[in-house]
Order: sequence, then structure tokens, then C-alpha cells
Amino acid sequence: MKKLIIKLLYFFFLTLAAVIVYFFSVYQASSYRTSFKLNQDTKYVIFGHSHAECDYNDSLINKFQNLAESGESYLYSYIKLKNVLIYNGQLDTVFIEFTNNNIGAAKDKELWSDKYINWRYPKYAPFFGLAEHFLLLTKNFRSFKESFPISIERNTELAMSSNLKKFSGLGGYVYLQRDKTDSLMAIKKPPKIKNEIEKDISKYNIDYLEKMILECRKFDVTPILIRSPLHPYHPSVKNELTFQHLLNTRFSDIYFIDYKDMQFKTAEFGDFNHLNFRGAEKFSKYINRSLENNMLFNSSQL
Repeated sequence: MKKLIIKLLYFFFLTLAAVIVYFFSVYQASSYRTSFKLNQDTKYVIFGHSHAECDYNDSLINKFQNLAESGESYLYSYIKLKNVLIYNGQLDTVFIEFTNNNIGAAKDKELWSDKYINWRYPKYAPFFGLAEHFLLLTKNFRSFKESFPISIERNTELAMSSNLKKFSGLGGYVYLQRDKTDSLMAIKKPPKIKNEIEKDISKYNIDYLEKMILECRKFDVTPILIRSPLHPYHPSVKNELTFQHLLNTRFSDIYFIDYKDMQFKTAEFGDFNHLNFRGAEKFSKYINRSLENNMLFNSSQL
């Protein structure tokens, strides 16, 4: 009986080892066939979530590429940034969207939510380190278990391809035609800023933001935190004291450009969160002029 148990355990661990070797082999081969190469003349890139995705029309900004994607947390931005830096030695500056809704504890829960694991894990998994796999596995085992075979299938197909394919999660500018700010203002009131610093803030999301900054420095690329325009009715600004405290305690050595209060017409906002295509055109032309005249660091109005 003892010998049978030993044989079964031996078979189990041998099978497990084979699965792990196959898993890493597929991911390694898939990563070799994935390109993060940008346009050769690109000097500036921006990472972030939908605020950056909708606000920076990179067709209007010279030598600039928008790599933001809706709902993207800093963990995924970090993985993307690492590979973009490897492939693009010409980069000079990395802008990282840093705004009020990046800092709440809810942002951590988004990281391992069903929605974002199912959406992002299959395409990002080949580029994860063990820490990222372990984090998602331990925080949401069910979704990780469901997404894992999808990831293996997707990346096996990519690994067997003879062609180099551009990474599908690079992001990019979204032309937002939405124009519902007037109707939202009719039913909402400006948020009241809390008069105390919140203790319940993000751990993992902010940790990965710090990793992004360190990665930029490793490649001798300048990291800059940037806050895009926000409508005065945007609900997340109520944590402004907490935001400023975090900025001054954890990121005091990083240049921060703040366009939160830049003036736009109501018709230039798609909603309280994003500029629509009209606002993005106006803002992007301003960013382009500022970069060309080396005046981006002046927070002058449009």
C-alpha cells in the first residue's frame, strides 16, 4: 500500500512538473512572437485608463503615442511598459495618468475582478512574472482557473505562428462622440470635498505605479505623472485631500502636471469623466504646441 501511494505521488508530481514546463514553454514562445514596437519617431507615450484613452488624440500630437486603455490598472500598465521600453530605445518621456479614481481601495479589487481577469489575463499572462500570476490566483482563484485554459489556448496558437504579431493590448486613442454632460448636470450636484485624509486607499495599484517609475529610471526615460482635465462635477474629486497627501508623500520626487481644472466648455466633455472628440482635439493641440515649444511644464490655460 505504501509503495502504491509513493508511485501515485510520483506520478502526480511528474505530471504537475510536465504541465508547468508546458505552461512556461507556451508563454515563452508566445512572448517571442509578440512585438511592442512603436513608430520609430515616437518620443512620448502615455499610459493610463479611459481618461487618457479619450483625452489624448495622438494623431494631433507629434512624436506621441497613446497607449492607454479603458479600465487599465497600473499592474497591466507596468507589464506593458516593461516591454515597450525594451522594444523602443528612442523613447524620451513616459506620461502616466494619475488621477483621483486611481487611488481608492476599490481599484485593487478591480485588479482581480472577474471582468478584468477574463478580459486581460489571457493576453497579458505570457509577460507576467510569478508575482503577478500568484496575486491573481490567490485573490480570485475561480476566475483565474477559468481564464487559464483560455490563455493557454490563445497563446499556443500564437506560439505556433511563424509571424511576429503586435501586442493586442497596446491601447490607443478613442474618438468619443458622447455628449451627455448637460443632462447629467441637470440631475447631479458638484461633489463636496472630504475634509479628512482617507485611510482606505489602494495598496497594489499604487505599488505598481511605483514599479512603473522605477522601470522608467532603469531605462533612463523620464517618468511624468499627469492628471487630465476633469469636469467640476466629477465625483472622485471629493478625495482631493487624500490625493494630494499621496502625491506629496509617495511621489514628491516625480514631476506632476495637473490639468484637472483646465477650462473646457460643457459641450467638450462627453461626461464627467472624459473629454469628447471636440475637447480632445482642443486639448491635444494644446499638448502638441506645448511639447514643440518646450512649455509643457507650464500649467497655463487653453
